[in-house]
Amino acid sequence: MVSHFKRSSQAAGKLKSIQEQLGYSPPLVLIQDVVTIWNSTLDMFKRVLELKIPLSTALLETICNEYLTNNDWNIINKACEILKPFKEITEEISSEKSVTISKIVVLSRSLIKYCNKIKLQDNNEISNMVNVLVNEVDKRFGTIELIPLYAEATILDPRFKSY
Repeated sequence: MVSHFKRSSQAAGKLKSIQEQLGYSPPLVLIQDVVTIWNSTLDMFKRVLELKIPLSTALLETICNEYLTNNDWNIINKACEILKPFKEITEEISSEKSVTISKIVVLSRSLIKYCNKIKLQDNNEISNMVNVLVNEVDKRFGTIELIPLYAEATILDPRFKSY
């Protein structure tokens, strides 16, 4: 859907026009997610939710003739909730001038525990997304605590004595 508005100048113009009619000042543009940037998916979903009314109207009025159901909107909203800790952790690590490797073990384990807890509570669409997130975190950081340097750094870091 976002790709449709990014590729079609007619659809993008319609979305902008509807926003102006509804008093959005300045009109917002949709954000396209980038595969290599985890936070971009959350940013895209948040923008879609911000533009729910103009986007719904524009979808119905363009050649696309598609619309999002209430269930679709609920899934997008839930996806934002799930992705929020990923963004927070990414921003925490990125904001530091020198990231200590001791944080990597704790934060990656925290994300996996968080995702596994969510998997038990949600519908199939969300469970599928959470499975992908767990697999990606596990692929990148799954055995990181087995690397002696990471394990030692985590054990010696006083912030993680209870870990």
